[in-house]
Amino acid sequence: MAQLPLLVGVAGPSSSGKTTLCQKFVERKSDAAYLCIDDFYKDAGKVPRFNDGTQEYDNWDALESLHLEEFLHVLETLKSGRGAEIPVYEIAKERRVGMRYIAPAPQIVVDGFLLYATKELQGTFDIRFFIDVDEENLRQRRIERNIDYIPNYFDNVVLPEFHRIGKYMRDSAHYVLDGNKDRDAILSDFEKVLRERAIF
Repeated sequence: MAQLPLLVGVAGPSSSGKTTLCQKFVERKSDAAYLCIDDFYKDAGKVPRFNDGTQEYDNWDALESLHLEEFLHVLETLKSGRGAEIPVYEIAKERRVGMRYIAPAPQIVVDGFLLYATKELQGTFDIRFFIDVDEENLRQRRIERNIDYIPNYFDNVVLPEFHRIGKYMRDSAHYVLDGNKDRDAILSDFEKVLRERAIF
C-alpha cells in the first residue's frame, strides 16, 4: 500500500515568517506541496466586524472570516493522496479571483495564523509547528511590510486576537520555533526536526 502524504502545519502570529519558511522549504524540496489558509478567506463584506469604540474594522483574524469547512475538506482530500482544487484569494481585491490545482505530494506544508484554532483542525495535521515571535519584532515587521493600511489595526485587532487564541495554538503544537532568529536559522531548525522524523 502506498504511503499517505504527511500534512505539516506551520502556525504563528501575523508577520512571524510562516509563509517565508514554507516557501523556502518547498523551493528546497521539490516534491513537497504548499498551501495557505489565507486563500480560504471570505470575500470582503462577509467577514465579521470589530468595533474598538472609535472605529470599525473587518476582522480578518477571526476564525469566522474563513471558509473553514472548505479548508478542512481540501486538507482531508490532500491527506488521502488525491489532488485538490483550492481558491486563489487576492488580498488587494479582498476576494477570491480563481482556483488552482494542487497535485498529490508526499509532503504538504500548510501555513496560517488559525491553523490549530479547533480540535478538528489540530487533528488533521501529522506535525504541528508554531513560530513564536516577540510582540515588538512583530510590530516592526508589520511596519516594514507596510500592510497596515487601516490605522491601529495591528494593536486593536491583530494583537488582541493573538492574545485570545495564540497561547492555545502554541500549546497545541508539537514543536515551537524561535521566530526571532533570522530566516535561514528558522529554516534550519524546521528542517532539523523533519530530518529527525526522517522526512527531509
